[in-house]
Amino acid sequence: MQADTTICNLALAHLKVTDQIANVQTEDSPAARQCRLHWTPVVREVLRAYPWRFAVGRWNLGGPSDSDKPVFGWEYAYRLPQECLRVIKVFGADGLEMSGPGSWEKEGECILTNEEGPLYLKGIKIVENAAKYDASFVNALGYRLAAQIAPGLGEGKSQGDLLSSYLSLVHGGQSVDSTEASQPQRHEGGWVKSFRG
Repeated sequence: MQADTTICNLALAHLKVTDQIANVQTEDSPAARQCRLHWTPVVREVLRAYPWRFAVGRWNLGGPSDSDKPVFGWEYAYRLPQECLRVIKVFGADGLEMSGPGSWEKEGECILTNEEGPLYLKGIKIVENAAKYDASFVNALGYRLAAQIAPGLGEGKSQGDLLSSYLSLVHGGQSVDSTEASQPQRHEGGWVKSFRG
């Protein structure tokens, strides 16, 4: 069974619908039609909800875009990659994170800043292959999709509980994800200095 069909059946199980979908791409049942209708926007919403590690991407934005140059307020505009759903961090030409107040902002499909390029970006990318989703994401997506398709299947009463379960799973995914990376280096003035005495 395809991964997207499995996730749709997981959503149906949350709604206590016992008839499973054999293939969400080809089946013409009301449940399959509802899943196809809502699949892409719901997947993208859940991807944006948290920086899931399986969906993190890094890009070199290169130089500024002349055609997108801001009329005022900022010196430069850097066009975002089409597959970027959410910006997590922006890095300057020196490779250091641009984290100071007012150092950049996302507007439309661009990063606006006064920094000369090249810029580097860490963000969430579109992942269309459901087989690449990790388990925490699949569970969260199942509940979020169930909440979205519930009214179309006459199951709208359970929407609140489904959304609550979804939010809880996103928070749980954060806990798991946070253990899959080393802690950031603390610089002078932080923990390093205090432990040196």
